Amino acid sequence: MTIEGKKSVSIELFEQLGRKVPDVVYVSVGDGCIYAGVYKGFYDLKQAGLIDKIPHIVCAQSKQSNAISHAWKTGDFSNLPKATTRADSISVESPANGRMAVRYINESEGWATEVDDSEILEAQLELAKEAGIFVEPAAACAWAALKADHMMLAERLGSDVDVCVLLTGSGFKDMAVFTGKVSIPEAIENSKEAVIKRFER
Repeated sequence: MTIEGKKSVSIELFEQLGRKVPDVVYVSVGDGCIYAGVYKGFYDLKQAGLIDKIPHIVCAQSKQSNAISHAWKTGDFSNLPKATTRADSISVESPANGRMAVRYINESEGWATEVDDSEILEAQLELAKEAGIFVEPAAACAWAALKADHMMLAERLGSDVDVCVLLTGSGFKDMAVFTGKVSIPEAIENSKEAVIKRFER
């Protein structure tokens, strides 16, 4: 049932893009449930005759929590790596939908990209500073993976490619990374003069 709920994001993308789909979709992955839902949504659209092809769906994982990527690359679901990532929402050692996700990576002609936690945290800050989008580290993993793949994408699919990055979780879910990097704004008097004076500093 969870996968059936998650698939709605693919249908929303189809509608918002004028009844078409991107060439590539990046998804942060922990237990594989969102990934499986994204695939299922595109699969249903294709079965209904609304799209011709399913996008390449990329499994973005932290190198410190890469069970599904490891299984996809090696074919081995035993001896999965211990999860130590800072990205809490994708920190999974035994993914519930792991086998399904690996199958769907192959069926979508997708791939798995792993990034360091340092790249994830850098991507999180970049999204906040440059785009005004405040996401948790787990969500920023997808953006970090796209950045890591940019040369490969051009070589594999050309420069004219539509890419969607799913940013799946609010930064308010995991505030610890910002400790010491942001401060509480200074309180000022409730008057026009006080506001002007504050900005004249």
